Amino acid sequence: MRLYLAAAWSRKKEIREIAAELNKIAPHLFVHSRWLHEPGDSYGDLKEGITPTERAQTDIDDVAQADMLVRFTDDLTPEFVSSKLATGARMFEMGYAYALNKEIVVVGGVQPIFDHLRGIIHVANVEELKEFLADRMNVL
Repeated sequence: MRLYLAAAWSRKKEIREIAAELNKIAPHLFVHSRWLHEPGDSYGDLKEGITPTERAQTDIDDVAQADMLVRFTDDLTPEFVSSKLATGARMFEMGYAYALNKEIVVVGGVQPIFDHLRGIIHVANVEELKEFLADRMNVL
């Protein structure tokens, strides 16, 4: 099973560590999210020679090739949402995955109205995600 992990760019290091953990769950489960391996840990650290269009197309290609999209929600408790969360690419990626009838898992809670759509699976945290995927891989 191929997973695409969608999250705020500012969480790339954290999500890369989670991807490494998920890749250990089962031999046929692997994370295919090339954005996690692009240089720089902030959105402004764009690699020279790669245009934003190319970066977006890479992400879309990865979503299309995935069997499941896993989106990580953001902490919205501060009075104002950090500009680090304002890009919204993960929301676009989730919508694209939904349009392609991909399985979608949201980790951490409900945020946009679209998280209420039928078929979207919700888990509270990364540990629950691991349990869900382990159970899923035993069924496949």
